[in-house]
Amino acid sequence: MTASDLPAATARRPWYQSIAGNLLVAFALIAALTVGATLLSLIRFNQIDAVMNRLTGVSLPLVQSSLGVEAKTAELVVLATELSKAENEAQRFQRMENLSDQIGQLWAVLSRLQNIISEEATAARLQQLVAAINTNVGDLDRSTREILLLSDRRSKAIDKAEATNEAGLRLLLQVTDDILSRIGTRITQGVSGQTDTPDLQRELASLRAAYTARADFNRVTTLLNGIATATTPDALPGLRQQLAVATDSLSQSVATLASDAAPRVGDLRDAARSLAALGTADDGLLAIQTKLLPERQAVASQQSALQAIGVDLREQVSKLNESAEREATSTAALSAQAIDASRLWLIMIAATSLILAGLIVWLFVLRYVVRRLTDLATAMLAIARGDLATPLPVPNRDELGDMGRTLAVFRDNARDIHAAKDEA
Repeated sequence: MTASDLPAATARRPWYQSIAGNLLVAFALIAALTVGATLLSLIRFNQIDAVMNRLTGVSLPLVQSSLGVEAKTAELVVLATELSKAENEAQRFQRMENLSDQIGQLWAVLSRLQNIISEEATAARLQQLVAAINTNVGDLDRSTREILLLSDRRSKAIDKAEATNEAGLRLLLQVTDDILSRIGTRITQGVSGQTDTPDLQRELASLRAAYTARADFNRVTTLLNGIATATTPDALPGLRQQLAVATDSLSQSVATLASDAAPRVGDLRDAARSLAALGTADDGLLAIQTKLLPERQAVASQQSALQAIGVDLREQVSKLNESAEREATSTAALSAQAIDASRLWLIMIAATSLILAGLIVWLFVLRYVVRRLTDLATAMLAIARGDLATPLPVPNRDELGDMGRTLAVFRDNARDIHAAKDEA
């Protein structure tokens, strides 16, 4: 090899055969491992973040919203019971306003719950149940309003019946006093021979009719109170028959008094007719109770329906809670698995990076570069001392090989110079 061969050899060397190329490849491997570890960490952290978001964004809000639906429903049932017990229109309006606010809150909680749950059947069933609650509350409000109206009319009718009964009894007391006064006069006249027995008999019949009318007034009033306090529609037909018999008897008793042309009998007849009308007229107690009792039964049915809806809704919520608990458990397990897997992969990549770095230092730097440099330095020192027979390292195709080849040229040139000297 001559000096003219060195530049051409250097120019023909590919980049990957140079020391710099080998170092770049080694550090590229280390960088690739580092980047891989970073990417793997990001992927795992994203998985953990997704798991935690699933836990905090779905499972926990699902439990919270489902429990909110259950709590709002329980409050609705209580408020509905209070609505049915309203004693006046102001109470009904206030309690219905509270119910309306509660229903609005229930719909809002249900809307949030529907945005979370994935079971379409469960979501549809919950919406049906809340819609049924809304419908039942509306029916309950209508029935309560009707009950308050009918109860007010019933109270007024009872008060009027009591007043009419008292007025009738006062009139009967006056009529009885008049009859007793006439009977006393006729008895006195009969003793003196100034009256006939038929006249006395007629007065006694009027007196019996007055006492019968008093009993009939009390009986009709008692029956009206019984109608007003009836609890089932089945009791009304019997009370209706008894009232018809009692009013007929009252009419006959008053008619007997009227045939006697007793004073105040016209007012007494009006009182008897008014008392009978309070029971049997189109707006009387029988008609009121005929409408009122079914409304009370409707209220009881609506309350039972609301309670049944509440039970069904709680069952649906329990299913959602069980699903959410399972989801939370599986999510926690996935999170633990992702963390363990990430830890394992990071340890493996870190260990691989350390091993690779150690191998690069040991195999390439120490065994390849440093040892060859040491061999070249030893050969150069030997040649400098005049030992031209010293062996040279086997040249490779990298920069150290170029140095070895250059050293071989120097050695050969030195040999040639010594040979020339010897010949001279």
